[in-house]
Amino acid sequence: MKKYVFLFLTIGVALNMFAQMDASENHYFIVKEKTNKKYGVIDMNDNFIISYMYDRIESYRNYFIVVQNEKYGLYNPVGKLLIPPKYDHIQGLYYNGKMAFCVRQGKEDWLINENEKMLTTLKYEAIGDYIGKDRSTSNFCGANSIIKWNRAMVKHNDKWGWINIDGEEVIPCQYDDVFNYDFYMSKTGIVAVKNNANKWGVIDTDGQIILPFIYDHVYIDYNIFVSDAEEHIQVTLNDHKFEVDKNGKKIKDL
Repeated sequence: MKKYVFLFLTIGVALNMFAQMDASENHYFIVKEKTNKKYGVIDMNDNFIISYMYDRIESYRNYFIVVQNEKYGLYNPVGKLLIPPKYDHIQGLYYNGKMAFCVRQGKEDWLINENEKMLTTLKYEAIGDYIGKDRSTSNFCGANSIIKWNRAMVKHNDKWGWINIDGEEVIPCQYDDVFNYDFYMSKTGIVAVKNNANKWGVIDTDGQIILPFIYDHVYIDYNIFVSDAEEHIQVTLNDHKFEVDKNGKKIKDL
């Protein structure tokens, strides 16, 4: 394999390291050609399953997401082209044995399966969190939240809600704002949201109201660095700051 530059690639992270993946009991490697700097995929016997033709190749659960001229496409684990490079972005999603792919085209995001069947009932303004003015996102498609809670944030008509891996809108797009943007940091599956009356409350992953929409602001301290610590909910009501439990019972003033 003298012609190859091998790169290690952890699942879902691309392009500057070496990777070995199992698919149908075979091992595959993402390789870079020295001359034209294009990427491909070979098996253990140096047979190409994806030829040198792509500017980048990423992997997710043994699928290959390819990039050519800044457009994204998709191959299955044995090198069959499923989607030619045509989308602005593709992100793989996985939960409990199910796969889906979030795609972005222009100002719209939606979910598809590997056969490119649309799973969501509509195309959203955004899927994922930390959406900037340039539609960049640190958690495009809510991959972290999908893995943990089977929930991904979506935005429609400037309102936020959540979908699951099947593309079902399990929490309607009805909230004006979301604190900390998503469920993925939560140990118990709660998030603070703001309604159209400019009041904050807390909901769970099914959209059930945990704390009523009476607060001027809600801050949830998820204690993400302390594994056995409970989440602290800090609220502001009429300029009075205090901590409450998930039943709304006052714990202490702040």
